[in-house]
Amino acid sequence: MTVESKKLHRKEAAEVLDVHPNTIKTWEEKFNLTIPRFEHDKRNIRYYTDRELKILEYIKGCYEQGLNAKAIKDLLEENKMIEKQKNELIKETGYQNVDLETFLDMIADRNQKIIAKSINSLKSDFQKAQEKTQSQLDGIRKENEELKKLIQQSLDTGLSTLNQTYKLSCFFRNSTGVK
Repeated sequence: MTVESKKLHRKEAAEVLDVHPNTIKTWEEKFNLTIPRFEHDKRNIRYYTDRELKILEYIKGCYEQGLNAKAIKDLLEENKMIEKQKNELIKETGYQNVDLETFLDMIADRNQKIIAKSINSLKSDFQKAQEKTQSQLDGIRKENEELKKLIQQSLDTGLSTLNQTYKLSCFFRNSTGVK
């Protein structure tokens, strides 16, 4: 792009990109692009710098390759994520000028560490949940054993009472001569 860090109006940006100004407006809305504004004669006018022009050029290229809006939106989100990781990595390491392969290796290493930490945390959480569940199961088993004993005692008492009632009934029948 031949435009240097100038602030261009939408019409000028459209000329640089060889698209209609309304196309840029549509892309801004469709892809939730944040375009800087500046006050000019008490009007709040958008302006486009190299950064915004690169994004718009990227969108145009995606459309020219046949991608649909959803695919382009996904790619823009992925690019934002990569840019965020890059900025975090630069902040962490202090490296600013690294080639793409080194940068991707650094991100991969960083992500591996994050994944390993997440896996360890999940393992620990799973272990704690498993121990808690086992403890609860043990408590339930103990309660079930106690309930079995109570039921058995109730059955034994009920059978004993029924047996005594039967014997008394037989005794009264025999003593009264009722058959």
